[in-house]
Amino acid sequence: MLRICSGNDMLTTQYQALGTGFPLSSLLGYQTKEQLQKMADRIDIYLPHSHRKEQQAEELAAAIVDDPLNTVRLLSKKEIGIVRQIVAAGPEVGVRVRKMPKTFYKLQKLFLVVSYDNGADWLLFMPDELRISFGKALEDPDFEVLHSMTAKEERRLSMLAWLYGAAEKD
Repeated sequence: MLRICSGNDMLTTQYQALGTGFPLSSLLGYQTKEQLQKMADRIDIYLPHSHRKEQQAEELAAAIVDDPLNTVRLLSKKEIGIVRQIVAAGPEVGVRVRKMPKTFYKLQKLFLVVSYDNGADWLLFMPDELRISFGKALEDPDFEVLHSMTAKEERRLSMLAWLYGAAEKD
C-alpha cells in the first residue's frame, strides 16, 4: 500500500483515497534507526539507541503527538499553512498542495504525511492522531511566540519562570 519513493526519502501511495486512519508510528517505521535518531535530535527528543527500530518509532510518534510544538517549529510558514488546511479538512481527507519544483516539503521528509502524486500536485494524508495534536498546538493563543523560539529557549524560559516563581514564594 505504501512505498518509499526511491532516493527521495518520502512516503508515497498509489491510492488516491488512502484515508487517514493509520498510526504515525507506522509511517515512522519506514525510516532506519539512524534516520529516527536524527529526527529525534532535530526535534529535541531523547530516543534510546538500544531500542529496536519499531520501539523507537512508537516512542518518537508518541513524543511528537504529546508535544507537537517541537515538530511544528521545524516547519516553514507555508507548511504551517498546509497543516492548517489538513486540520480544517478533517479525517479521511487528503489535502491538495502544489509541488515544489526542486525539493519536497519537510512534512514529507519527516514522514509525517503520505503523498499521492497526480502529476501536477500532491495529495497529502496525515494520520488522525497527528492532525488532532497539531490542531491543538495551532489553536494555542501563544502559538506564534512559542513557534519563534527554539526548544532550548523554551526550556530556559520555563526554568527561569520556575526559579523566580519559587524565589517569590520563599
